[in-house]
Amino acid sequence: MGYSLKKILSIQMLVTYVKCLRKKLKYKALIDGDVLAHEMGQDTIAGNHITLYDAKHNTDNKLYAILNAAGCENWELYLTDGPSNFRHEVATIKEYKGNRNELSKPPYWSAVRAHMVRQHNAQIVYGYEADDAMAMGQSDDTVICSRDKDLDQVQGWHYSWQCGKQKEKPLYQVSEVDGLRNFYTQLLTGDSGDNIPGIFGLGIKTAQKRLEGLDNESSLFAAVREVYEQRFGSYWELFLTENARLLYLLRYKEDVWKLPVYVKPI
Repeated sequence: MGYSLKKILSIQMLVTYVKCLRKKLKYKALIDGDVLAHEMGQDTIAGNHITLYDAKHNTDNKLYAILNAAGCENWELYLTDGPSNFRHEVATIKEYKGNRNELSKPPYWSAVRAHMVRQHNAQIVYGYEADDAMAMGQSDDTVICSRDKDLDQVQGWHYSWQCGKQKEKPLYQVSEVDGLRNFYTQLLTGDSGDNIPGIFGLGIKTAQKRLEGLDNESSLFAAVREVYEQRFGSYWELFLTENARLLYLLRYKEDVWKLPVYVKPI
């Protein structure tokens, strides 16, 4: 009995995916310790009080679970030194992360971070963020592991674990174009979690629709620039550049986001 072309292609795709998964066993996980510290630093689980020992033990288990789910042999674990983050100086429109209260940090947050450093050799990142360090470290043989959607602007393999209402996203790949589109989408929506304003009143669905079908940075930038010009007039470049420098994840230490070369359509 013969197979249709569609069936053959489906089998080939499955074989390719299995090979990729096997290959991933040799890969390194780049893990977002900031997100993990907030998650594991809680003193209650499902309403039940837990001890500091439990929090540390849960952190260890979670790290190994992430490693296994991402199909990696080892990891690099990153933590942000918040006060030294360059984005605090870049932000002039609104205070960067100014909507966060230091008292809102989980009770075991500091202790879990210290445990990550002592027990798992976590790297504390100075001058920028753990997200930037993961973006810098991303390569053909790494997997970015985080629940932070900001990292979807980075090309390559990703894994996102389940927490609360946020569902797991099994191993997935972000293309260069998808990464650019995710970044420019955030330029329109902003990031309320980090107190970065985008275009007020413009939601994720509207932003995605505006950028739908655009497949290169020139066209994505042109579409976003048009919206900023409509909203901010002659000040569009000021607002767009600041938001972009806050949202953009560095690819190397001296990296700075710059306005792309733009040719206005005739």
